Amino acid sequence: MSQYIAHRLASLALVLAVVSVIAFIVTRLAPGDPAGAMLGLEAKDEDIEALRKQLGLDRPLVEQYVRWASLALTGNLGDSIFLHKPVTAAIIERLEPTVLLMVIAELVALCVGVPAGVISAVRRGSWADQGFMFLTLFAVSVPEFWLGLNLILLFAVELHWLPSSGYLPLAEGPVGTLRHLLMPAVSLGLIHSALIARMTRSAMLEVMSQDYIRTARAKGVRPRSIVYRHALKNALVPIITVIGLSIAGLLGGATVAETVFAIPGVGLMVVNAVSRRDYPVIQGALLLAAVVNVIVNLVLDLAYLLVDPRIRYA
Repeated sequence: MSQYIAHRLASLALVLAVVSVIAFIVTRLAPGDPAGAMLGLEAKDEDIEALRKQLGLDRPLVEQYVRWASLALTGNLGDSIFLHKPVTAAIIERLEPTVLLMVIAELVALCVGVPAGVISAVRRGSWADQGFMFLTLFAVSVPEFWLGLNLILLFAVELHWLPSSGYLPLAEGPVGTLRHLLMPAVSLGLIHSALIARMTRSAMLEVMSQDYIRTARAKGVRPRSIVYRHALKNALVPIITVIGLSIAGLLGGATVAETVFAIPGVGLMVVNAVSRRDYPVIQGALLLAAVVNVIVNLVLDLAYLLVDPRIRYA
């Protein structure tokens, strides 16, 4: 097991190397220029060229990448062109709302998706099953920004229950933080709960058709025990896989939610960086996303061992 973990961590270096190259190339292929964005539309060409030289953007692309990658190996992701601070510090400053948003959204997805999938499987063909599957199909089809805007219209504009935008730091009161994150977390969590619910239903139906489930029923085991101790426990492997996919999907969804609800997180910072062509911020955020994805996949592989002891990793 230790060798497997070491191998996966070693693969992280390869993943980061590939992501760094892709991030560097993609940012440079996008139209626009940081110097032109900083100086405005009325800037003179000589002023733009002077600023490009000052920022090092006039150097060959290979030289720019080698310089940036060598600094990234030491933990230095460069300095933001517009924020005038190190990219690492800028990400850390905005990490709290993004992490809390993802955690609450994932809790919403789990609390809605898993019970809905279990009920649909246990009551297959009933009105509850058809209703939940219709809602999951609707949730998958709904854009995140559309759902977020409608939540704002209902709970902020009409009912005045929750704030429509902004963020209150956790140090200033957890209740206020939760009130600001509740709507964006629900808009994210409900959409991701649909995939979890459908996979939970499929996995439960497959397990409940096995012989040992019929044997347990014949022995008179309580239905609740059959569902939760036997069926759900043995259906956890595909459910955990989908949960991992939803966590990875929340990285992109958080960007949309932060934009709609004006939450000053990493996602909103990246959106602003893209519009300003702030190359160091974009590249640093993409590297962070790659690290999160690799770590999540590693944690999921280890979680498989806990729910199914038959799994072995060489």
